[in-house]
Amino acid sequence: MLLCGYGRPAQAQVVPPAAPCNTVSGSTVTCSGNVSAGIAIDQVGAPADTFSTLNVNGVTRDIAPASMIDGIYFGSDGNVTINSDTGPFSITTTGDNADGIEAYSYNGNVKVTHAGDIITRGDYARGIYADGVASTIVDHTGNITTRGYGSEGIYATGYGRVSVKQTGTITTQGVYSDGIYATAFGGPITVNQTGSIVTHGDGAWASTRSVRSPTSPSTRPAISRPMAMALTASAPFRLLETSRSGRPATSPPMAMTPTASPRSPTGAT
Repeated sequence: MLLCGYGRPAQAQVVPPAAPCNTVSGSTVTCSGNVSAGIAIDQVGAPADTFSTLNVNGVTRDIAPASMIDGIYFGSDGNVTINSDTGPFSITTTGDNADGIEAYSYNGNVKVTHAGDIITRGDYARGIYADGVASTIVDHTGNITTRGYGSEGIYATGYGRVSVKQTGTITTQGVYSDGIYATAFGGPITVNQTGSIVTHGDGAWASTRSVRSPTSPSTRPAISRPMAMALTASAPFRLLETSRSGRPATSPPMAMTPTASPRSPTGAT
């Protein structure tokens, strides 16, 4: 069985408006109670978008779906808004490509507001992945822990404005697993983080320096040699405008304190 769109398997996830995701008001659907199997809305390629806003609150258990399944997935051709609060419970995923929260819009804006802890235990399993053709906004309160390769704490990208606000601790343990990775294909980027970001894997950075402008093909800084950063970033920090070269036009200094002695780059003397 496939959801509409580009062929994501339904698995055992709750597909609104099925219970307990059956509270519907206009284009808004609300999920409460036991949604431990995960939640999935896939409207990509559908004749019409049924929902534009997903609310998740009053959950009674951790959201812990089967292996290789996102905790919350919302994909659409139009605008996508996720407002979720798991309270004392967490979103926990296992297996590759299983994001804690994934929000995607083919033609519209994406906004994710989440309160609660997120844990992922697979490769390419981001805590929060948000991808909007127009603006992309992520606002998260809580802790994020990722343990796999290429598993950013927060990954936000868009063609317009990209904004990330995070309060809590982000910990990544895998190689090439940035704490916060933000890219914009022409609009400004703003990143505010209050708390700490700790990265442990080679090529993993405590904060984003990933900026892309219309004239720059590069979406992240070149890493010529393996590096173990294992750093804690003092907060808050901001990453603002995109310059013509694809580098941040405004990037205030950010104090960084090693939590462990970085290993010397390969070949260093």
